[in-house]
Amino acid sequence: MAEISWIKLSVNIFDDEKIKLIDTMPENDAIFRIWVFLLSMAGKTNDSGLIYLSDDIPYTDEMIATLCDRPISIVRLALNTFKKFGMIEIYQNGILNITNWGQHQNLDGMDKIREQARLRKQSQRKREKSKELLESHVTSRDSHATERERDKERELEKEKEKEIEREENIDEKFARYFQIFINFTKKNLNKRAMALQEFIKLPPFQKDEAIIGAENYTTWYEKDSPDDVSHQYSVNAYEFLRNAMFTEYQEVPIVSKTKPKRTGGMR
Repeated sequence: MAEISWIKLSVNIFDDEKIKLIDTMPENDAIFRIWVFLLSMAGKTNDSGLIYLSDDIPYTDEMIATLCDRPISIVRLALNTFKKFGMIEIYQNGILNITNWGQHQNLDGMDKIREQARLRKQSQRKREKSKELLESHVTSRDSHATERERDKERELEKEKEKEIEREENIDEKFARYFQIFINFTKKNLNKRAMALQEFIKLPPFQKDEAIIGAENYTTWYEKDSPDDVSHQYSVNAYEFLRNAMFTEYQEVPIVSKTKPKRTGGMR
């Protein structure tokens, strides 16, 4: 399809008997406007008076109504009138054709425009083909370097994922650890930041030991110091890590009548 920017309209168009008959009909102005619209569409298609969206897609009544901004009933009235007067043909595939298009238009000029458009497209396709060949050569040359870069990016992504996973595990484990002491005594609330710093320093296996130690310590303390209902003399969460006391409580100690070796006082 090679578009043109003009079509010919005869200065005697209003003397044409078919146009005069249309002028006596209801909705005459709308029908005449649709006729001019179809002429302009045929000009845009520039295919010997045929009107279509693409080679295998004709314009439907609804599409024409939308494009010319007129009710579908008026469009159908206009198309039936044009067909009745022999002004258009509608083929079986739905494509419209303006009858005697060649008698009213400069077909030589239109064919020239169509041929120029064909040559432009042919030249454009050649340029695109040359560009594709060049890009293919460059891609082939740089493919190994590009693959190495992708490998590095994948490795970096994996490291980031591992780092995020480690941080999530630390947060989760510390939350479990600290919750044990919070449930035990509220005095640990102001020790959270300090305890977290000590917890982060621990290697992974000792983080697990710290959780086990906290559970065993609190269990032991309640049995060993039943008089300390508020647990005010228990070791706080920070000191428990700083002094590595969790290593002594990997099992619950046997309760004795003697006082615990280490206490946190009222801190």
